[in-house]
Amino acid sequence: MARKKMCYQTSSELSHIWANGYQGAHGTYSTGDRTSVSVYNGISYLYSYRTKIAQIDLDKNVVLLSTDKYSNTTTKHQQEAEYATNHKEQIFIPNIEESTEANLNHMKKEIFVYAQKHIKARTRSYSNEIFALINNAKAYVKYLNIKVDWLKALEKVNHDIDDVIAFFLGLSEEEKIKAEKARKKAEREHAKAHKEAMKLIEDNKDFLEKYNAESVRLWRNGEKRNYRSDDYIAFRKIEEVARRYGLTIDSFNRGTFLRLSDDGENIETSHGAKIPTTVAKGLWRRLQRNESIDGMSLGHYTVNSLENGVLTVGCHQIPFSELEIIAELLGLEKLSA
Repeated sequence: MARKKMCYQTSSELSHIWANGYQGAHGTYSTGDRTSVSVYNGISYLYSYRTKIAQIDLDKNVVLLSTDKYSNTTTKHQQEAEYATNHKEQIFIPNIEESTEANLNHMKKEIFVYAQKHIKARTRSYSNEIFALINNAKAYVKYLNIKVDWLKALEKVNHDIDDVIAFFLGLSEEEKIKAEKARKKAEREHAKAHKEAMKLIEDNKDFLEKYNAESVRLWRNGEKRNYRSDDYIAFRKIEEVARRYGLTIDSFNRGTFLRLSDDGENIETSHGAKIPTTVAKGLWRRLQRNESIDGMSLGHYTVNSLENGVLTVGCHQIPFSELEIIAELLGLEKLSA
C-alpha cells in the first residue's frame, strides 16, 4: 500500500509539526510541488531535500541538529528546525549521518579553533563560545551513554577559561600567563564597546519601538516591508552592532504573534505554525468555562501550559493578549474578569 503524502504550505510549518511528534499517517510529508523538507519512515529524521538535518528522540525529549553548512535554502531549513525544537534538549552535531567518532573529533577541533581565536582576539572574549561547545559535547556523550578520553581528561581541569585554553592548546605556564594578560585586555576593550552598543540602542529606543510595531502590523496584514527604505537601512545598521555584542533589538522575530489566515480557516503564528480556527474557538470556550487546557490538542500541537499570561504550545510562547486579539476578530465574547 502506497504511503500517504501530506503537503504543507511552508517548510516552517512542517518543522513545527515534526518537532511536536505528530505521526499522523506515518508517511512522507513534504512542502510544495518539489519536496524541499520532508519526514520519512515515521518522524525520526527531518530532511532538507536529500540531506538529514535533524533527528528527534521523543522518548528522551532530545533533538540532534546538524551544523554542517549547505545551501542557503538548507541553512534556512536548519534554522527553522532549531527554532521549532527550542523547547527540547538540543544537541548540535556536525553531521547526522557521520559516525560518533567523526562528530566528536570535529567538536574537539572546533573548540581548538575557538581557543586560538581567544588568545589572538583584541576586542572580545570567546569564552562563552568555548564553554558552550564543551557543554554541547558533554551532552552528546551523555545522550549516547559513552565515555570519551579528552572529555574525561578535561574534568580534571579547573573551570577557568585560561586553564581550559591551556588544556586545548597545550600551553606552557609562561604562555598561559601571557595569554591571560591578553585576554584581560581584550575583555576591557570588549566591555567598552559593549557599553557603546548599549548606548546606541538606548539613543534609538523610540525608533526601534516604532519599527518593531510596524513589523507586527505589516505581518498581520500580509504586507512586506520595503527593504530599500531609510527605516530598514537604519534598523539593520543598529542590528549589526547589537548582534556583535549579543544584544537583541528585533522584538518581532523574538516574540510570537497571531493572525487569521486569508481564508479565515486557520490561526497563523509569526513563526510559521497553523491551528484550525475551529480548534482555536474550542480553546476559547474552555477558557470561558474556566476549564483546564493543559494537554489540550490543538490540531498537530499540544498545549503545555497557560501561566502568567503566556500560553505555551511546544516552542511557542504566546502572550494572552494575542489570544484576545484573535477572539475579537472571530467575534467571541471576552472572558469575564
